[in-house]
Amino acid sequence: SKATMAIYYLAPLTQDYPALEHRMKRAADGLYYQHPHEDALVEKLTYLRDNPIPPETVYEELRPMIIPPELQGVTLTEFDPRIIKTVQRIRESVRENEALSENDTLSEFAAEVHLSESRLEKLFKEQMGIPITKYRLRYRVFISIIHLATGKTVTEAAVAAGFASSAHFSRSFSAINGVPPSAAFLKPPFLETLVAQDVFDMVSNQHKSLNTSGSE
Repeated sequence: SKATMAIYYLAPLTQDYPALEHRMKRAADGLYYQHPHEDALVEKLTYLRDNPIPPETVYEELRPMIIPPELQGVTLTEFDPRIIKTVQRIRESVRENEALSENDTLSEFAAEVHLSESRLEKLFKEQMGIPITKYRLRYRVFISIIHLATGKTVTEAAVAAGFASSAHFSRSFSAINGVPPSAAFLKPPFLETLVAQDVFDMVSNQHKSLNTSGSE
C-alpha cells in the first residue's frame, strides 16, 4: 500500500518498553497501540523523513516524544542480574558470529547464570516480554539491518548476522518488519536508515575481528 512505516528500536534493559507498555493499549502479547502523543509523533516522524538530520539529533528529538516525560527516570521494571547477563551474552554471541544452535544457545546461557533452561526461559520472557530465542533472532535482524545500511548485500548481511542462509534471513526480516529486506533496501522508495556512528563502529569492529580471525 502507500502507507509510510517507521521502525524505532528501543534500547533493551531500560525503562523505555515498560513506560510505553504502561501508557498504551494492549492488543496482544508485545503488541500495543494508541501512543499518548500519536499525532505529534507522526508529524515529527514525517518531518524527520523529509529533512536531512544527523542520526544523533533524530534520537534526541524523538525519544522525549516516544517516552512521555513524566515517565522518564521512573523505574517500572527491576531487571534481574541474570537476565542482564544473558542479554549481554546474546549480543556478544551474535556480534562474534558464534555458530550455536537454539538448543545449544539456551543450554549454554542457562548454565552461565546457574539456572535450568525452563527457569531461564520463563524468567527471560517475564522480564523482556518475548522468549529468549525470539529476542536473539530479533537482535540478529537488527545487526543485519546495520550491515545493509552500510551497503552490504542481503547475503553478506545475513552471513554477518549469523543466519544460515539469505533465505532464512529474509523470512525472519519479513516476519519482524512486515516487508522483505529486498523491498526495504534494494527497491524504491527504499527504507532510509538512521544509525548513530557508535553503532556503525560496533559493527565495523566486529567485521574487522572476523576478518582477522579468518586470516590466522
